[in-house]
Amino acid sequence: MLGPLFSPPYRSLVLRVRRGYARLSSILRAIRSIEIARMPSFPRSACAWPSPAFDACVREELSGLDPDELPLLGALTPGGRVAPEGLAFRVLAAADEAETVRVKVGVLFTETLIGCVCGDDPTSTQVGYCEIEVRIDKGSAAGEIRLLGD
Repeated sequence: MLGPLFSPPYRSLVLRVRRGYARLSSILRAIRSIEIARMPSFPRSACAWPSPAFDACVREELSGLDPDELPLLGALTPGGRVAPEGLAFRVLAAADEAETVRVKVGVLFTETLIGCVCGDDPTSTQVGYCEIEVRIDKGSAAGEIRLLGD
């Protein structure tokens, strides 16, 4: 005897929940694979470590990323967007770890505020600054980027 949950009125509900869970699991797996695929790569920086050219390689590879790939959301004003042409990077520090290189980078960006209604212009811009940490795997050149807190 399976109990009251498997009686005819509830059985179809239980089966629907199981199918929904299976769909949800497949969606989550797909999202994880997209996140892994979007992990930035820093091959030139990994090869340049620890030479004097390392800072320039990091700046160049960060500049090549789409602004949406950078974790700048926490540094933006609510409703603001980063203007892609207004990004500048400066390597502040770099530390050698066992399997990775940890790089602290200052990011200067132009933020576009939409719907601000400053004067008669519906958009306005302002300059923002934040610091990020980039961890570069020495073997695979895979990178992780995170926003550093204030």
